[in-house]
Amino acid sequence: MTNHPYPAHVIERVAKGLWNTTPASGALDWEDLQPEDSINRKDVYLEKANAALQALWDASRIDTIQQLKKVPDFSILVDNEGFEYKAYEIRNPNIFPAHVLYWGDANGA
Repeated sequence: MTNHPYPAHVIERVAKGLWNTTPASGALDWEDLQPEDSINRKDVYLEKANAALQALWDASRIDTIQQLKKVPDFSILVDNEGFEYKAYEIRNPNIFPAHVLYWGDANGA
């Protein structure tokens, strides 16, 4: 079961990206994958994409101020009600749990 907020078109883009990393993708386009094909089933890649996005969503969860201190200042978080905050603006622990939508300068950019 997944509870991530990513819509179907994002799941499909991730699935296509996963498919494009397989050797078979050179011989078969994403649009040509058939559900009944035992090896190259589109639904398998959609399930993998869904699992990957769920893992990303779970990894972005922030539950405490201590965890928040590890997030770059200009990261953008969303709470369970859909309100967005910049990490440096958060003073009230009542917004937790929250999820990081954008990691700001996490890579030094």
